[in-house]
Amino acid sequence: IDMEAATRRGVAVCTTPGANASSAADHAVGLMLAALRRIPEYDTGIRAARWARTGQAAPWELNRATVGLVGLGAIGRLVRRRLTGFRAHVLACDPAATPEAGTELVELDELLGRNDVVSLHLPLTSATRHVIDRRQLALMRPGAVLVNTARGGLVDEDALVDALESGRLRAAALDVFEREPPARTRLLALPNVILTPHVAGLSERSVEEMTRRATAAVLDVLAGRVPANLVNPEALAA
Repeated sequence: IDMEAATRRGVAVCTTPGANASSAADHAVGLMLAALRRIPEYDTGIRAARWARTGQAAPWELNRATVGLVGLGAIGRLVRRRLTGFRAHVLACDPAATPEAGTELVELDELLGRNDVVSLHLPLTSATRHVIDRRQLALMRPGAVLVNTARGGLVDEDALVDALESGRLRAAALDVFEREPPARTRLLALPNVILTPHVAGLSERSVEEMTRRATAAVLDVLAGRVPANLVNPEALAA
């Protein structure tokens, strides 16, 4: 959104924070499980009359895995809560986070080198664009899984594809992409990537709640009231 243009024209911009946090956390854990348990691979295999179950086709576990959360905001904290049921050891990297029981706060480089699964929960800013690039991917534990349900621009996709093709990473599970819909043939062709169409925050319940809050904001502005979660109060100051 062009905030400057909206403010100049007296257009109030509001958000609905937290309305889809639970849905996004569910999806992040779902992608972890789908990648580690290799569910899409098995589904595809059965449809192709294959029955691969052991050896090179054996799945892995989230139970007691080490999981790194890059970003510990509302969604990251909900993911951490869900991981307690799997007895996972959780590391987190977030300069704004405070120490809490059950979570070890570390710097990004250390987090990447110690985890079986790395899950991203950051906003996309100039400081976080390509926070996971070729150097960071090289720091990740061989055989690790990368999950991104935050913003596509956090990851250098070319570097990620190289890491997946080489076997440096075990798998990736992506709900967001640098370009949406994704059009990179190399990414789409990889068997060890799970892809979903930017739906982590969407569910019947979350869409209903976002719609309710957005409608309330519109009604407040029309009635001359200041709406909740107004991003640009200057727009209504005149």
